[in-house]
Amino acid sequence: MSSDYLKNLCDPLARFVFLDDEGLTDACQIVGITDNKFLVRTKNNQSILKKRMGYFAGRNAIGIVKFQALVERVAAVEGHNEGVYWLIPDLKSCEVTNRRLFNRYQLKFVLPIYFRADGELVKAALINVSEGGLRMTVERKLSTASVYSLEIRLPCGSDTIQFKSDGVVVYCEPESNPHYFLTGVSFVAPKFESTEERLEYQRALFDLGNYLKNHADFFDLV
Repeated sequence: MSSDYLKNLCDPLARFVFLDDEGLTDACQIVGITDNKFLVRTKNNQSILKKRMGYFAGRNAIGIVKFQALVERVAAVEGHNEGVYWLIPDLKSCEVTNRRLFNRYQLKFVLPIYFRADGELVKAALINVSEGGLRMTVERKLSTASVYSLEIRLPCGSDTIQFKSDGVVVYCEPESNPHYFLTGVSFVAPKFESTEERLEYQRALFDLGNYLKNHADFFDLV
């Protein structure tokens, strides 16, 4: 799919553009769209003057728009340019897909997970998980497009595998019991203080993917 106008492709309510070509997913907060490019702010420094790949939510629920884009550092935005970039998609090569980006694995049993919301540690029930995110049941309404810190522990024989990540809430909808909310979360990279932290997170994502593929006794593929 191609377009001559970025605003014809992007959901006007979208809060993030995602870069996912370096073994993790970086959430880039949309500051604005102008001249067929995104002005974005990120927690982590981005490689500049090179092509990056990623995706954003398409207009009118057409699906996910996958793209290649050039990243340029912004000289100044209201006197503050830390973490602010121009993201310039190649509109002629954008591709729309409704396919899942990752295989989803549904647990055969209820498993508690934890996340931080408004400074509090909140317990939820994990329903399914993938390399890209999870679905859970929570007892409170969460704001969509909000970012939370998540921690999951999955059984691994007599031990457990632990995975920590930030996550963007994609949807949060009431279940038949109005006190519970079905919530979808996409994993996104936390802020890294060093290259080693970034490499650790990439290794943890890789380990999570291997774990899901090799523990069919705990999951059903959905």
